[in-house]
Amino acid sequence: MYSTFSDPLLRDKDVWSDMIHPRSAPSFESTRGFSLEEDNILRLLDVKPKQYVLSPLLQQEQLLHTFTSSLSSTDVTQLSPALRNHGNWLAYLPPLSGTSSLLDNAVRACTLAHLGCLNNSEHVMHESQALYGRALRLLSTVLQDPEKGTSSETLSATILLSFYEMLASDRDQSWIRHAGGASTLMKMRGPARHRTGFDREMFLAYRHALIIQSFETLTPCFLNEPEWRELSRQIYEDMCASGAVGDKLDVFAAAESFFQEMAPLPGLLCDARDIAGLARKTNRAPKDIAKNLLDQAINHRANLKSAYICFRAALKRLGHEPASRTSSDPVFPVRHDYTNVFTGGMCIGYWTILIVLNTLLKELDLSPEKTAMYQMENVEAAREICKSSAWMSTSSFLGPFLLTFALRMSLRALGDETQRRWIFGQLAKIGATRLSMAKEVPFREAYPHPDTGMPEVRDAVQRGQTFK
Repeated sequence: MYSTFSDPLLRDKDVWSDMIHPRSAPSFESTRGFSLEEDNILRLLDVKPKQYVLSPLLQQEQLLHTFTSSLSSTDVTQLSPALRNHGNWLAYLPPLSGTSSLLDNAVRACTLAHLGCLNNSEHVMHESQALYGRALRLLSTVLQDPEKGTSSETLSATILLSFYEMLASDRDQSWIRHAGGASTLMKMRGPARHRTGFDREMFLAYRHALIIQSFETLTPCFLNEPEWRELSRQIYEDMCASGAVGDKLDVFAAAESFFQEMAPLPGLLCDARDIAGLARKTNRAPKDIAKNLLDQAINHRANLKSAYICFRAALKRLGHEPASRTSSDPVFPVRHDYTNVFTGGMCIGYWTILIVLNTLLKELDLSPEKTAMYQMENVEAAREICKSSAWMSTSSFLGPFLLTFALRMSLRALGDETQRRWIFGQLAKIGATRLSMAKEVPFREAYPHPDTGMPEVRDAVQRGQTFK
């Protein structure tokens, strides 16, 4: 397999061969630990050694199918296909095999990295690294072409390269850099190009990652701009009118409401960090700016809670409610199980964003009663995330990605040192077995004790109070 990917004569072709390729692929370790030599594979498939196809494109599609399958549960209670955004987007890629060298190499790099992580195979990870390097060089060239640089294939490749970094790099900044590139490409293309088809599915699949990237970089998310919010509204109405969501409309509506409350939050945090600057720009009193930010945060919190109540009611109606059971974990002896990664992701996403909002509110609303309430709610939300860790970490890609961000935010809520050490241990485990990006466990001061709160916002409030 690796030899067909690396041979320039075979890289993008399917070639009939009447002889064994001279650079035969090395043995491959299956998920069950068997060593599969090339001759053994051919024998298992009942293929005569001198009559087979060297097909890098077919191998690429098989790897892509493996990766796509890992993004969603095979449970019989799976939700509507309209809610499987990543699977819907990736389903467009197989027919494009062989049409874009950049996209082909990005697909191969990402899917091999995924396979290498699942099997803990250094050899497979090494092969994926070579393909990743080739994809980067091709991306650099393609971006110089105004037409190809903003094509759907280029955007897809950029997103896949960010996935590669999540899987293979132990530094957050690696995937964040590619997510920033995807963000730039989306903005350059404009919302109209993401209204239907392939481009719509890309937008739906990646928009939550773009919000997380904005949180990580402390920058406003462009998805909160009026034209992009309008795009989300149009897509929502189109899908409702088409009947694509079937009897899952209430789930779909709650999920969309949840996104609409998430999109403004990175910008809200940025504004809270610069109250005096906003006062100068708008010629308003700092205390009025702070009051406005407080009102916005309270409103988002109320809307978020309302969307979550609707979501849980919809799950109950459909038989998708999370189940709780005892576990052998001494720190969190109860665990939550979910019917699929979509429902699990929505639940831990809600608790994560609630922690962010409550932590901000603790700085803007200084009444002792409210501060105590926000902290108690944060502790409960963080514990719910931790109870979900065992299930979410079993998903080979989306679950660990969402869980990594959620566990890091939980450190802002939990002051108990035993629980904090447990979270650091979970992040290290995810980094060693699922997503390398989780290996970057920052020093404790990067995720302060909850009593510390958001010192940057507190400083901004204090500066605003003294600003004339």
